[in-house]
Amino acid sequence: MDISVIICCYNSESLLKETLFHVANQKGINDFNYEVILVDNNSKDNTSETARKIWDRYNTVINLKIVKESEPGLAYARKTGVLNSSADILIYCDDDNWLDENYLSISYKFMRDNPEVGALGGQSFGVLEGDEPAWWKEKASGYAVGQQQKNSGDITKRGGLWGAGVVIRKSIILELYKAGFNSLLVGRSGSKISSGDDSELSKWVILMGYKLWYLEELKFKHFIIQKRLTDDYVDKLYQGHFDASKTLRLYNVFIENVKIKESKSSYYSVLVGIYQSLRGVLKKDEFSKILGQIKLGNLYKVHPTIYEMFRVYNQVNKN
Repeated sequence: MDISVIICCYNSESLLKETLFHVANQKGINDFNYEVILVDNNSKDNTSETARKIWDRYNTVINLKIVKESEPGLAYARKTGVLNSSADILIYCDDDNWLDENYLSISYKFMRDNPEVGALGGQSFGVLEGDEPAWWKEKASGYAVGQQQKNSGDITKRGGLWGAGVVIRKSIILELYKAGFNSLLVGRSGSKISSGDDSELSKWVILMGYKLWYLEELKFKHFIIQKRLTDDYVDKLYQGHFDASKTLRLYNVFIENVKIKESKSSYYSVLVGIYQSLRGVLKKDEFSKILGQIKLGNLYKVHPTIYEMFRVYNQVNKN
């Protein structure tokens, strides 16, 4: 198997017809094989049954495997999808993503020919249910709609790719799992609007020595339902982005300091660099606590989040 398309669902019954249609009707697939993994993440509707009925109508030889994950949260659902997949290349297709008919063929050829690229993203076009809100053009990117940068190319310096439609090497994910990685940013969970787990994964792609790449010919439509176009929803969405930004900033500082210290990295030396980089960001009382723990040598208590980053980093680079 060459590609596994992973679709994570929570109460997705009404969304699946178009999503599965576009996945089932891919073109240019003679050179590779693919499968579809649908993860039912504790849905309260008939997501699994509806998906099976829709897929069976297509009478396709492509296999649809439906698995269930009871722990709420996109990160948990994706992990279940990965562990049930058979391919070397994974595509995370959200339940409201309509992949272009050449999406899989473009993804397969690019990842085959560019082994230095760990993750690949494309551009999306919003399909809105109902009228376009006055703020849409300004905030569409928060919905993973539009271009991820102006032109195709290396997007590593940007530090992240959208999770919607992202193409990633399974070996990267498995190395993280082997290292005991647990996402610090779980992502959306049921009706809770959290974010950042997609960008977190991109950070680990970089930390493992791979490039992030944007390819504008890799296209999909992103269907946005009406209830996600309200003022209340967009405020909660952007609050979720803001809440994740502190952890993502720690990742950015960690990446920079690991690069500087990579020939002789230790938790202490990286921590001191991070501490210096964050001066003026944390409150004075937080700095006092950090300095005290550094002097005591209690490295875990200095900053548990950074400690966990360093632990996983050492493991994946040792493996």
